[in-house]
Amino acid sequence: PVHAIPVNLPLLLLVHGGWWFAVRLLSTLVYLHMETTMPSENPRIVLVSICLFLLFFITYPFQHYAGTRMTRNLQALTTKLGCFEVQE
Repeated sequence: PVHAIPVNLPLLLLVHGGWWFAVRLLSTLVYLHMETTMPSENPRIVLVSICLFLLFFITYPFQHYAGTRMTRNLQALTTKLGCFEVQE
């Protein structure tokens, strides 16, 4: 029987939104820090792009695992709701 209905989509969106906020914040901080050390614009853009790629490469397995786990929970919810009965 179903005791509680899990709400996973908002959590997944929160994790994804938090990740993008952290990426944007870190890329801005790295770019501003490099502004004082590198006078040229092109190497800064390339370096920040490499950092973003590495950050994505490192964190993608966690994001994929969390998304797959939450999707699996949502798929299992249909079978749980099939057994759901309203008791007075």
